[in-house]
Amino acid sequence: MRIENFTLTLFGAILVLSGSLRAHDRLLVFTDDTGVAEKGGFGFDQTMAFGFSKDSGQFYDWCTSSTLEYGITNQLTAALVVDFAGFHQRNVKGLEDDEDADWAAVASEWKYLVLDQESSGFNFAPNLGFAYGKDDVYDLYLTLLFDKDFTERWTGLFNFTSGVNWDDSGDTLEKVLYFEAATGVSYKLNEYWAIGLETTVAWDYRDFESHQATAWHLGPAIHYDNLEYFFVTLSVMPQIWGEPNTISGRNLDMESSTRLRVGLIIGLIF
Repeated sequence: MRIENFTLTLFGAILVLSGSLRAHDRLLVFTDDTGVAEKGGFGFDQTMAFGFSKDSGQFYDWCTSSTLEYGITNQLTAALVVDFAGFHQRNVKGLEDDEDADWAAVASEWKYLVLDQESSGFNFAPNLGFAYGKDDVYDLYLTLLFDKDFTERWTGLFNFTSGVNWDDSGDTLEKVLYFEAATGVSYKLNEYWAIGLETTVAWDYRDFESHQATAWHLGPAIHYDNLEYFFVTLSVMPQIWGEPNTISGRNLDMESSTRLRVGLIIGLIF
């Protein structure tokens, strides 16, 4: 059975069998929160991320992630994540013309709520994940999640991720050590709408030693929750700084990143 058919069958069965399914509210796209599923409860969300434009030609890439969560306890949530990804490149400097679309990876994640705002003044939850990708690519990562409601309207979030990626698809094993920091704030306009601002900075180190790239993105987010059936969050983040500098006078990394990142999350409520 193809993995996409298995995924659709699994998610469909759980939607039918579970009497209650609620994804935890995501106020931002690229900055996660500490929300966990209730014990015995399920959560599902669909995330779509797009990258647009390099320093020449036509380029875009995309990744869609289907995340199914299950509350083992009121503090521990396990998740199954299935990624599909693709890209299109034409007349891009240093790259051959090519395009592709296929499943990308399957991941298992475990999030544990260590501290909550009621007792500690803020929420803290580490999220440990392991992913297996197509062509023998492996990824082990840990994300430290923090968030805090400063008032009934203002919420702040911060993530720090460290991970190791192994690529055994070629003649030699390639190893990349990477870090990513993400932070943002969200302001609740009313019970349905919220607006926010978020930023991400990513660092890559090939073979755990040589610095490969850094990219910094910053942009606005908008969130809508109809409180009954679904919520939607959209974030648009242009790159504001990067290295190596591949565009003279602009200080932008066009080798490992893109000029623009766009993210969309749709969460389902049943």
